[in-house]
Amino acid sequence: MEDIKVLVVDDSSFARSLICETLSSDPHIKVVGEAKNGRSAVELSSVLKPDLITMDLTMPDMDGLEAIRLIMHRLPTPILVITSKADAQSGFAAIAAGALEVFDKANIANSGYDSLLYKVRFLAKVRVIRHLQNNKVAPMQGTSLPACSSVDVVGIASSTGGPKALSLLLSSLPSSFDRPIFIAQHIGKQFDQGLATFLQRTTKKNVVLAEAGMKISRAVIYIAPAGSHLIIQDTTIVLSSRKPQDMYVPSANNLFASLAKEFRSRAVAIVLTGMGDDGAEGASQIALQGGVVIAQDEQTSAVFGMPKAVIDRNIAHKVLPLDKIGPALVALACKERQR
Repeated sequence: MEDIKVLVVDDSSFARSLICETLSSDPHIKVVGEAKNGRSAVELSSVLKPDLITMDLTMPDMDGLEAIRLIMHRLPTPILVITSKADAQSGFAAIAAGALEVFDKANIANSGYDSLLYKVRFLAKVRVIRHLQNNKVAPMQGTSLPACSSVDVVGIASSTGGPKALSLLLSSLPSSFDRPIFIAQHIGKQFDQGLATFLQRTTKKNVVLAEAGMKISRAVIYIAPAGSHLIIQDTTIVLSSRKPQDMYVPSANNLFASLAKEFRSRAVAIVLTGMGDDGAEGASQIALQGGVVIAQDEQTSAVFGMPKAVIDRNIAHKVLPLDKIGPALVALACKERQR
């Protein structure tokens, strides 16, 4: 296994020391440089060409957000933002600029170093997409659409690379698209409300963090809270806690299965970028009920694990680049029942 080269960026010498010490505990991770501001980070990234950059956001001279924009323009590199919960909104702005994920800085000192090491090992392998929103890859063919494909509800699964993909997809939907949308995004507890606020600002739609007992309404986007499964029963939101066997919480499988049961052929499942196979089993239940399954294509996925799992099961009716998913969803919603 080749060493993973990491550039650590933070204006606090204590934070840099803590991050470097944590990363160096893995023999396959090598800290190749440190920077105390964004300007230095941009310069060092060009010279050192790291496999991954850990990026603070609030720094003198040049902040992390501007540094991310410049790095992604000049030499796209996987970036993990390490920030505080209080700075969650800036963290999601960084994701919109090209960073892959946000990690709570407090977790490093609170026995979260294993989680940090895991993220660094995984994200260093991610293929960074510079201009996702301008991707013009032609759509691939999927299985035949079911005869009845009107839409009453939409479920979306996403993980690594998901926040940016979600913002681009949701912002492509016109204001006239008023079906309720439910999102199961794998995210840390510290950042779920930040995700809802981020999507609210980027999409101009009504985005809320789901709460138990909410009655679902049209034209609302519901985010599953971290640490809870979101399911629908009798047009009401139910939240259930993690069980010992659960790998993903929130789980798209649980969400999709409930949509299949409640809405049958009038449900759409969309599986976006992410590692693993969450969503595949639930999407198969929607397909069995006559609903529609859409998977993001490999070219526009930061991580092709979740969409690939759906495609490999041969249940994806459409496999599309990200910029084509919104228009396809609108077309489905306008489609009359075929008789």
